[in-house]
Amino acid sequence: MDSDIENSYKSFLERNKTFKHFGYDIDKERDAIISKADPIGEKILEIGTGKGYLTIALAAKGYSLSTLDISQEEQKIAKNNIKYLHLSDKVEFYTGDACSLPFEKKSFHSIFCINTFHHIKDCFDVLSEFLRVCHQKGKIIISDFNDKGLSVVASIHKSEGRTHKAFRVPWREMERFLKRAGFAVEFFETMHQKALIANKDKGGNK
Repeated sequence: MDSDIENSYKSFLERNKTFKHFGYDIDKERDAIISKADPIGEKILEIGTGKGYLTIALAAKGYSLSTLDISQEEQKIAKNNIKYLHLSDKVEFYTGDACSLPFEKKSFHSIFCINTFHHIKDCFDVLSEFLRVCHQKGKIIISDFNDKGLSVVASIHKSEGRTHKAFRVPWREMERFLKRAGFAVEFFETMHQKALIANKDKGGNK
């Protein structure tokens, strides 16, 4: 196997260990989100691939998905991790801006966005794109760090001599935005994550 792929996955595992050392189990958190989102439709979109944590979790469970990130470097890492696990046939990778998604209207039954919104200063342009590409009976799953999760990430960054900048995620404003678009919205929380599931099928057919 290519050494770049092996090194990428080794780094991925080390990162998981670092998070666990600080009390955050990435695999457990992702599995909880996927379980809560069930049933997941046939066509899946992930926004904010990162190093591929959710991408791997979904593909390993047998789902096929499209995943998009603005960073070519992050996409390269995620691709390497997927290749290492021999799951490449499950994932289509895209590089682009979430404010201008390269997909047709009503393309996806389930749209996931995990730990991305705290990087976005104004999230409503992104949400508008989610609405555009979401199937008329689809769902949107958004999850981000709660206060405990942000504290863990801040501690990890501090241990590495860095700082973690995070914008406030406007959960209630997003809830109102999605409800106006005809979605039913429910919230749930894990140990380190806060999340919402916006379900168009339960909210009406606007």
